[in-house]
Amino acid sequence: MWGMTSEVERQRGEFPGVDTTYSAAVNGWVRLYGEERDRLLKMCDLAARMGVEERLVTLAEVQTKIMYEAMNRALDALELTAAQRARVPDVMAGLLRGMAAEGRPELPAA
Repeated sequence: MWGMTSEVERQRGEFPGVDTTYSAAVNGWVRLYGEERDRLLKMCDLAARMGVEERLVTLAEVQTKIMYEAMNRALDALELTAAQRARVPDVMAGLLRGMAAEGRPELPAA
């Protein structure tokens, strides 16, 4: 981007008046965007070195185990017949496929 970069008013000397300097430079918004991208890259690298991704995977695994155990306890508490209990995997698979096709379900408002 071409524009004025400085303006100096000279009161004294051989040539009094205003000295204006023009030059080409990167637009300020583009420069700030580039700095933000660099900062994001550094934060991603730091998160990777800290093992954040592995911790998220571990957390997801623990949450899955908790939900699996809760589901099994709920099914036990319902005292389903053997035939009903045998249908649970097929019913759950169908429900999960349907939910995936609809998109990620919304979380309830807190």
